[in-house]
Amino acid sequence: MGKKNGEDKRGLKLLFWNIAGLKKKDNLFWDYVKNFDFVGLTETWILERDWNKLKDVLPKEFQWKLQGAKKEKRKGRAKGGIITGVKKDIKEIEEGAIEMEGIVERKLTVNKKRWRIYTIYSRRMRNTKQEIQEKIEESEEEVLLLEGDFNARIGNRSREEDGENTRKSKDKVENKDGKLLWELIEERLGSLEWGEGMGRGGGIYLDR
Repeated sequence: MGKKNGEDKRGLKLLFWNIAGLKKKDNLFWDYVKNFDFVGLTETWILERDWNKLKDVLPKEFQWKLQGAKKEKRKGRAKGGIITGVKKDIKEIEEGAIEMEGIVERKLTVNKKRWRIYTIYSRRMRNTKQEIQEKIEESEEEVLLLEGDFNARIGNRSREEDGENTRKSKDKVENKDGKLLWELIEERLGSLEWGEGMGRGGGIYLDR
């Protein structure tokens, strides 16, 4: 399970979490979620058919959206699934928001600044990278944030303005998907945000 939380320097409180199943979460979990302005949950394992029932227990302070999990076989649990939530007192721009398998966009306006936040559950980084390169455009007037579970191992690599690698991780291995993720960061000149001990969660800022 991976989690990242905190208040961005622009004042937006963000929570990104690979929760590995949502149905058994208790009131303590949802009380914690209420502390944030934006919530991105991956690997929810929630099917489209279960969404109406689940919405009744979600915090009413948010506008929630589901990308349903998929069942690859008749037996066994579903895989994947994304749920995103935006506090109702935050202005959201519905028009033109992108959604494709494993990627969900929410477009917000905070302190007169436009945000485009993509919650991602990547099963194949090569496909995810291609989708991002082809479908997600950048703008100097917007903050672009890609967050979620990239299923990529990058070892201790990080990108700082001074060129130093400062990320500390017990996992020293960089795999093929990690290299693809790093190529994306370098191509877009973004910065990598990674929660301490969070395992499979993380985010990329592409803020020009």
